[in-house]
Amino acid sequence: MSAPILIRAPSIPWDGEVYLSIDNAQIFATFHGPEFENLGDLRNLAQEFCQSQVDVLGYTWGRSYSVELTSIVTPDHKQVVLTVGYPALDNETSHAARPLGAEVVLNLCLGSPALRNAVSELTRAIRDAADTGFHCQRASESIRGHFQTSNNDATAWRNMQRALRVKAETLKSLKEYGDRQRHGRWNFMPESARTSCLELAWLIVDRFAVLLDRGVDELPESEFPML
Repeated sequence: MSAPILIRAPSIPWDGEVYLSIDNAQIFATFHGPEFENLGDLRNLAQEFCQSQVDVLGYTWGRSYSVELTSIVTPDHKQVVLTVGYPALDNETSHAARPLGAEVVLNLCLGSPALRNAVSELTRAIRDAADTGFHCQRASESIRGHFQTSNNDATAWRNMQRALRVKAETLKSLKEYGDRQRHGRWNFMPESARTSCLELAWLIVDRFAVLLDRGVDELPESEFPML
């Protein structure tokens, strides 16, 4: 076990010590400090902390390492086994809300670089807690590219908003964390903010996939209320 490492995450807020050890490619991080009100915040902070440690090794040796968080042991010794799914999205209700099946979306992706890139960004948004906002924003920007007919980005955004029935203010909400993460201004993203960002990004990609599947220029108001 290493000497304690002091870390701070003011936006939770959390200020405590972490003891770290690595054995046979397994990382063990023990957090000592204020109790987390949300287990998701602990998971995200642990993911960012452990990934930063192996990033330093990768930098030193010119290698690429990734960290997968597999379980958390709470102060009352309860083990929580983590999965690759994001709870707010990986459930029966959310699965049923997907407007198209996986096979249909796959075929659409093969013909649409914009959708293919957007779906890829959603995967990264789940996997990389530190940059969730950035990847959600990138997903919307990938879709924006489909509507780009000139060098005028503002026109492309307006075309996208009209076609998918999404307000400009709604799209801008993805920028709250996305812009800061994009420009290297680190700040911890609380679990509640991650959930809101991910759910919105999924809805936008849903609508774009339906637009492509139907081969229309604009989604009907009767089926798709303004987001």
